[in-house]
Amino acid sequence: MSVDDGLRAELDRTFGTFSPHPAPVEQTMRRGRAIRRRRWLAAASTVAVLIAAGSAVAAWAPWRTAPQPAPASGRVTVQPPAANAPAGEVASGTIDGKQWWLTAELPGTEGAPHGQEVIVASGPAMGASPLDAIVTVPQPSGTDPAALGALSSGGTQIQYGGVTAEVTHLVAGLSNGQTLTLLPVTVYGTRMVAFAAPLGTSITQVTAFSAHGELASAVPFSVPGSFSMVGAWLAPGQHGLSRASGQVGSGTYQGKHWSVTADVGPWGVCVLADGDSEVSGCIPTTTGLGTGVLSLPAATPEVAFGMAAASVTRVTVHRPDGSTVQVRPVTVGKQKLFAVAMKAGPHKLTWTAYGASGAVVASGGT
Repeated sequence: MSVDDGLRAELDRTFGTFSPHPAPVEQTMRRGRAIRRRRWLAAASTVAVLIAAGSAVAAWAPWRTAPQPAPASGRVTVQPPAANAPAGEVASGTIDGKQWWLTAELPGTEGAPHGQEVIVASGPAMGASPLDAIVTVPQPSGTDPAALGALSSGGTQIQYGGVTAEVTHLVAGLSNGQTLTLLPVTVYGTRMVAFAAPLGTSITQVTAFSAHGELASAVPFSVPGSFSMVGAWLAPGQHGLSRASGQVGSGTYQGKHWSVTADVGPWGVCVLADGDSEVSGCIPTTTGLGTGVLSLPAATPEVAFGMAAASVTRVTVHRPDGSTVQVRPVTVGKQKLFAVAMKAGPHKLTWTAYGASGAVVASGGT
């Protein structure tokens, strides 16, 4: 059997084609994750989304959530490029009076693989040195009006991504009480928006508008001291998942502690895997998920995070090193979830989910 049809349908609806063999972690992480950094930044990384569209995680990508100092006031401004702006400029602005600029290079140049481009975030607001990362700019899928990814430099988060042709502007609400209006600009054939804010400032809501009114809104998920992740988009009057949180799994694996917690809400399903490093990401869904497993690399130890249909009572996971472990899903909100610690090995990770009767409900591998 393969990944549950309900999960496949939800992923196809939300993110486009989903192929569980192998699990498209790189391709599906939707939140604008940096695929390769030309300069590694301490306590910085891209947000990810476990299963998402288009992606740079755009969707689940690893990041460290090292505590950041609280901003003095976090006053933010943003404006589109001026008429005499350099080629590729997406937006500019200030944070507490310190200037920032975000610029995209021509895709495929400056060492970027085909289809990817160099994003440069510069200015005093970015700290001691500019952020210089090769990414795939996240693009909206399905009925989503926009797809936002995140990067960080010093104590600043940069939110950026693509919008559809009908979007005239986005309005982003911040936890400091500000409201920002984001105007799309076409850069090398891609309509984009971008803004910067302190890592200590959360994004409370993002709303997309067309010439005829509101298209959809998103309630981002925010980790204290890190950036906000824009996940599921909700049509006017639509409600996402009810808010709930809980621990999915924890323990010690080969002498190293690990734990996974989940937060369910209007953003979808977000997880945080805490080991020697922290990895996080979100599945931007508005409904319950079926059964599937995703590997979250970059944590120590690594973690396999899974979603389970309501009928699943236990899951057998065959780790890459050849060992096998059985886990029982826990319910967070109305969604069953589970997690398994592991390490790299010569084999693929495979799993089998069973129902109460002992019959196989779903199976697959990464």
